[in-house]
Amino acid sequence: MQELTEKIINMERAALDRWGKGDPGGYLEIIAPETSYFDPFTKDRIDGLSTFKEYLAPITGKIHIANSTEIYRRIESAWKIVHSHWSYTKTE
Repeated sequence: MQELTEKIINMERAALDRWGKGDPGGYLEIIAPETSYFDPFTKDRIDGLSTFKEYLAPITGKIHIANSTEIYRRIESAWKIVHSHWSYTKTE
């Protein structure tokens, strides 16, 4: 179980590191085709990888981030994100 936990955390960290620099491509590589997504800027939930790609296109390279919540599911032989949620954080 520890090995699986580390694998998923490493996948998430690598994707988050890329997005933190403005490149969401790491998430596009590990998101399932039937994913759902929302963040503080979306009016409605985004369903599906193709819709998510369309949403990201105009903001790629413009947003730098630090936190998210992801839900993973094993699909065939790979772990994929099936739900993503972003929120604001404030420092003291």
